[in-house]
Amino acid sequence: HAMFNASLCINNSFFSGLNLREVERSIQKFGKEMIECNQKAVYTSMLPVKRAVSDLILSTQDPLVIAKNSAEQNALLEQVVEENNPVNVCGIYVFSGIVAYIYSRYEL
Repeated sequence: HAMFNASLCINNSFFSGLNLREVERSIQKFGKEMIECNQKAVYTSMLPVKRAVSDLILSTQDPLVIAKNSAEQNALLEQVVEENNPVNVCGIYVFSGIVAYIYSRYEL
């Protein structure tokens, strides 16, 4: 349960506006622990917020970077759809929607 709580804390940190660099550090720290403790499901559930934080920190309007990030996000979406995991699908849509809203790039 500890890693699940860490994942929720990371999500809440993002939603409440904590500095993105601090959220990124938490993602790296707890992500490493999740992998070491073989908590794959919890780690996978954290990937949408990890992608959102990364996209917002990079803040690029470069079409090639945007296309690459979009392709990676689509690959993750396909994976969680195949795994029949509606919670992670929802997470992908929520965090992708937030990033798209911030950039006013709704086709993302």
